[in-house]
Amino acid sequence: MTHVTAPAPTTSAAPAKIGPNPFVNVLSTSLVVVIVSAAVLAFMFMSKSKALIMVATLGIFAWILLAIVMVVLTLASLANTSTYVRAKRAVTTGAIRPDWVVRGTVCNGIALVDEGNRKIFVNDGVYDFDDVKELAWRIVPNRKVMNFFLDFTMRAGTAPHKRVQLDTEAQLMQAHARLTNVLGME
Repeated sequence: MTHVTAPAPTTSAAPAKIGPNPFVNVLSTSLVVVIVSAAVLAFMFMSKSKALIMVATLGIFAWILLAIVMVVLTLASLANTSTYVRAKRAVTTGAIRPDWVVRGTVCNGIALVDEGNRKIFVNDGVYDFDDVKELAWRIVPNRKVMNFFLDFTMRAGTAPHKRVQLDTEAQLMQAHARLTNVLGME
């Protein structure tokens, strides 16, 4: 992307650049999924068909598991909202003007890349491209779930190790390749 100099973004323009607030996004999606699936189950129970009632009875167990997963995702996104707020503040103050963003759904880490000014925001602060000492990717199995991490080692700052979690292996590989090219790493 070509960097275009523009006036400092307003607060309302920041979410368009860095994506929606993870808590609001996950909560609204969770509510829609849980309410719609509960309505479908209720409709099945109200039907006169014994087959639908039997399917709905089994569906209650799946619905309970779905509700538990949605609660866990909502809590995870709530815990990570502070990272999103720091990134939004960096954009609204004009400290960085991101050309593209690296983040997962629940925003467990975020990287904003400003190619024109050769700056990168990673989790808690804005750094020059030269401050990135190392970039690595990790796929970590956790029970039956795979976790996809992009690890940054910085030359500056009080906490030199930064981590951004992504949703899929494809996102991880694409972000790593793109960052490696932009940062001039081999």
